[in-house]
Amino acid sequence: MKLKWTKERDARFWDKVYVEEDEDCWLWFAAITSSGYGSFSYSKGKLISAHKISWAIHKNNDTLSPRNLQIMHLCDNKVCVNPQHLVMGTARQNNLDAFKRGLNTPINKIVGRPSENPYCKHGHERSKENTIIKDGYKLCKLCRQETYRKSKLKKHPSP
Repeated sequence: MKLKWTKERDARFWDKVYVEEDEDCWLWFAAITSSGYGSFSYSKGKLISAHKISWAIHKNNDTLSPRNLQIMHLCDNKVCVNPQHLVMGTARQNNLDAFKRGLNTPINKIVGRPSENPYCKHGHERSKENTIIKDGYKLCKLCRQETYRKSKLKKHPSP
């Protein structure tokens, strides 16, 4: 989507940004989404992430990124709108980057498809020894054993 960037919109946007040094994070001081990203009311009923607008203005000739791509923060600061800290990438690249930096732990974040993740959803490392392949799905033996143990306890509770 091509932004129709007016002087009024520009002034309204940059009034919500704090810049101390060019190389530092430029902090968004207005509406924040529930996931922690800056949110700008572009037009009536149309909210756009502040970092996406900054990237479009500075790096993409006032054109927002395609829907299948994301604007990633190199600084890991969700309210940063400094275009030097923003790059475009896929959701997979963004998740892998966050995983490598320790932002997404194996327990609470799956990288790509669950079967491609090096850990099961409970944090057990996938290996040949503890992985079962059933109907094309990779299943964690440790999780299956725990589920089996819990179901046995429900059926036969100890006195």
